[in-house]
Amino acid sequence: MVSAQTCTWKHSHMLMGQILETFGKMVPVEKLSGACLSNHSLPDIKSLYQIQKAESAAIAVSEVFNQTLQFYRTNQKTLDYEQRAQERLEQLLHDQQVELSDCIPGGSENQLFIKRIRQRFVSLQKILEEQEDKLCAQTIVHSDIRTNLLLTAQLSFRMRRLRLLKKLP
Repeated sequence: MVSAQTCTWKHSHMLMGQILETFGKMVPVEKLSGACLSNHSLPDIKSLYQIQKAESAAIAVSEVFNQTLQFYRTNQKTLDYEQRAQERLEQLLHDQQVELSDCIPGGSENQLFIKRIRQRFVSLQKILEEQEDKLCAQTIVHSDIRTNLLLTAQLSFRMRRLRLLKKLP
């Protein structure tokens, strides 16, 4: 049976570190700088990641990973990134989702987060399709996905820390 007690976030710190490192190889940070980032802004979503329950956090992290995987698969021919690193990223995201499955009881939902993160990826798709400067569009998209991965890492680390603190006498 899945419950908050079975949700340990045991390997999340290691996997999230590998996910971020692999994304950095897939899309080097040097490619994410430039004037187009300062000329185009998406709404700040940091508050969306202020989740306190392990179950809701696991759903959020899993949804970001689903959207990321889907986005890169859909735009494989449009986006410029290192293919082998992307394949490794897919495997790491899948591994993290498998671990998080212990945190998500059947039928659990975090509708607000799911709706807002899906809207975010729809916005990224529009930028990619509508921006005249394709290199700039890619920079914006990669940068925003990197930000979402960083926020999921922070959320995962926070959940692991909370879990460890609850184990203390």
